Amino acid sequence: MGHRLPILKRLTECYASNVFILSYRGYGRSEGIPDEPGICLDAQAAYNHVQTLDMIDKNRIVLYGQSIGAAVAFYIASRNPVSAIVVENAFTSLPEVIPHVIPLLGWARSLCHQKWDTLFRIQELLKKKKLPNVLVLVGERDEMVPPAHGKHIYGLLREKLYDKVVLSLMKDGSHNDTCLQPGYFEVIAQFLATLE
Repeated sequence: MGHRLPILKRLTECYASNVFILSYRGYGRSEGIPDEPGICLDAQAAYNHVQTLDMIDKNRIVLYGQSIGAAVAFYIASRNPVSAIVVENAFTSLPEVIPHVIPLLGWARSLCHQKWDTLFRIQELLKKKKLPNVLVLVGERDEMVPPAHGKHIYGLLREKLYDKVVLSLMKDGSHNDTCLQPGYFEVIAQFLATLE
């Protein structure tokens, strides 16, 4: 979590906000083994906790997730009210990433038990009556998640969200340094400033 603190500090500077971050089970100093059902439970517990805080405007909750965190954000948004989602270097599903990261094991993607089916979560999200605004950030030099995944997610959202979804391409952004690209925080600040 510690290496993300400078990002969170900039977010609070760019847009006056409270920030809550969690370390999923098996990550950082958190105990347990990371798996999809457990991480979903952790994220829902975090959302429930935020709902109890008096300092939080319950009508202006923004989820922010990078890589697997983007899949978690879509999971939470499909089950809870949020005003916006910011995702960075999101994938369509974890098995679809395997051939890109480990080409020799592409044949084994059907054996991957961690699905993180973001496209399914988006379909669930789009069934809701009140839909959030979504910012999709894509590092075009992402070596882990093909940029086409984020563009596909944007296209799927665009069909129903129209002007409530924004795509921002960071031409030199790789998987872990998209946040260092020029204009990154300005794009997020502009997006958040448009929220109702």
